Amino acid sequence: MTTNTLIIIFLFISFVTNVFLLFVTVHNCRSEKKNWFVFCLISTVFFILGNFMEGISHSTEAALSGVKVMYVGACYMAPLFLLFTMDYCEINLKRKLLHKLLRTLLLALPTVNLFLVWTTEYTRLIYKEFTFTADATVRGLQIVSQGPLYYLVYGTALVCILASIAIAVARMIKWNRRARLSLFLLLISGAAPLIANGLYILSSYIFKTDLHGVNLTPFALVVTYILFYVNVLRYDLFDFTPRARSATLDMIRDGILFLDTQLNYTSSNAIARSLFPGLRAFGKGRPIAELPEWPEELRGLDAGESGKNIRFSLPGADGGDAHVFNAWVNTVRSGDKALSVVIIIQDVTDNILLMQRLEDAAYTDGLTGLYNRKHFMELVSMQLEHARRADTRSCFLLFDLDLFKNVNDTFGHLAGDEVLRFVAQNVRRTVRAYDLVARYGGEEFVVFLADTDAELAARLAERIRENIAAAPCVYEDIEIPVTCSIGVTQTRGDDSIDDVLKRADSAMYRAKETGRNRVCVL
Repeated sequence: MTTNTLIIIFLFISFVTNVFLLFVTVHNCRSEKKNWFVFCLISTVFFILGNFMEGISHSTEAALSGVKVMYVGACYMAPLFLLFTMDYCEINLKRKLLHKLLRTLLLALPTVNLFLVWTTEYTRLIYKEFTFTADATVRGLQIVSQGPLYYLVYGTALVCILASIAIAVARMIKWNRRARLSLFLLLISGAAPLIANGLYILSSYIFKTDLHGVNLTPFALVVTYILFYVNVLRYDLFDFTPRARSATLDMIRDGILFLDTQLNYTSSNAIARSLFPGLRAFGKGRPIAELPEWPEELRGLDAGESGKNIRFSLPGADGGDAHVFNAWVNTVRSGDKALSVVIIIQDVTDNILLMQRLEDAAYTDGLTGLYNRKHFMELVSMQLEHARRADTRSCFLLFDLDLFKNVNDTFGHLAGDEVLRFVAQNVRRTVRAYDLVARYGGEEFVVFLADTDAELAARLAERIRENIAAAPCVYEDIEIPVTCSIGVTQTRGDDSIDDVLKRADSAMYRAKETGRNRVCVL
């Protein structure tokens, strides 16, 4: 078996391996840093393919075609590797315009070089004279003399390699051990074929060393692919950062969703997927509004509404009580350009319940659920002011439970509490929906009747008295009879709240003095 045949076989194996690695990277790697690496792999594919075509050629034209394909990779490998190294090492120039110009230059130079190579038979700028040798140790195109711009191609590659090495070394000093090892392997694997090719140029054309036409680059590819596999499969060259980030996001107790600027779904953490189970099978890139359980309140999102806070509710698990959530919508920007939308969803049910309990404590009586005295007085003040402007009359009912002390002494204070709740429920059912009812203090209750005269108020008071007395309060199978004495009064002119309540109090005591369990109007 000839040397040329061995090299062709080795190139074929390298080509298949490189394509496989390219496929694995594209389909299994989720890192944003993979893009330049993919381009590096593509350029390597062209490089190997061109060498393979040259090795199996049987004419000058076929060999030249192989060289042209090979240079598609050779021209771009080093600049792409530099761009990948900059991205992987997070090198960003302070001025975005300068960064864009550098990237444009690194892509423009190999394009110009490639054009020169593909037109060399006409311009002779790269190769002045070349010939095809079919019977040499390595079959292919033999360069007799180089053109004036021949070394531009290799000079570009050399500068890019040196810059990549400098960046990698600088980052290796700062990064931790695991990241340094991964970066070191990456550096060797990417630079090996380029360095080998440089040695081939130096030995063949500068030092005139006889290597029998053997280009060391294909042999260096062995090292390249071994180290690529070690990097990707052993050290998770691209994926260890996204995996760590994904694990960290999954530990956060809030739901987090990532959308693009068109509000298409990209990813989410575990909590978000538990809140919206449909996300587990929801395709990346689909509009989030197409998610069946997506809340109606979030369907009108706008990527430009950064910092917006939206409240919505979702049914509880297994038909339980609904939970309330806050969704913070934030647009991630780079300068004036929107990059993505992040939605952070927090369960605020406990906070809302706590606020409700605090409000209840501030406004209501904890035992009966009626308004407390303080809040009742605040509400009545506003109602009386409205009544004065509208020139309407209002009434107050003030009543006290008869012989309530005997209930506590005979049956205990828990029984007394049950009686108070019993009375509160009766009153609430009897009065109108817009009437104000409060526990005034101890066993006293007060009712404010807006836009009501004394006659109507007396009839309503009588119904309250009858409903309370109609049936006993039952506490632990004990029937406790309950009655009340009610005082009724109507507002007069510029009465203050205190004036009206004093008259109602007098009316209530008159009802007690005249036998209890009755209504007295004053």
